[in-house]
Amino acid sequence: MLVVHGTLAIPLPTKVSDNAFKGKYAQEELQRWSDILADVGVDIEPQDLGDRVIDFGQRFAGTKKAFLTPFRPVLRTTGTGQAWGLFTYPNVRPNRMHVSVREDQSSEWRPIYVALSEEYDWHEQHFRYRKVRGVYDDNAFKVRASYDNFCHWVAGDVFEEMPEVLQVRVHMVQTNTTLPGEELDDSEKVRLVRVMKREDFE
Repeated sequence: MLVVHGTLAIPLPTKVSDNAFKGKYAQEELQRWSDILADVGVDIEPQDLGDRVIDFGQRFAGTKKAFLTPFRPVLRTTGTGQAWGLFTYPNVRPNRMHVSVREDQSSEWRPIYVALSEEYDWHEQHFRYRKVRGVYDDNAFKVRASYDNFCHWVAGDVFEEMPEVLQVRVHMVQTNTTLPGEELDDSEKVRLVRVMKREDFE
């Protein structure tokens, strides 16, 4: 089973599509590897390299799936599967979770938790716990029903601990990561806003 879990966890090649190489960083990475290969005598254009990676990824993913299929029932029964590969690639548009409150509709939203903030650290120990963090981190990429359940859970704790609060807002702020030498991109995008009212919890 050590080999099985190792196969699930390590960042092995996976099935990719043309869309995976359309982004700025993917194009730069293809060019970088094309240049590296040229330095050792292998001439290949970035587009051709991308096509070969797609073809290899599809073939490898099929082989990996065939290898793991007999073990899936055991992994499901024991709950010991690894749903995602570790450290597969950097996230160039990371999301930071925010929790804010307000006492009435005319007041400003007051932050009580902001991920990675030393000032707004309400229940930080809960949000940092890997299984809780996995819920909201995963939903930042593909929203599921678990995100609304998570927000409802957060709001319930706030209303219980802060009787003066009438509304709770949970949302993500998407930022941008730039490479060394690039112009800093400090733009932000507010996403996945959920507002909950105390009256809905009574």
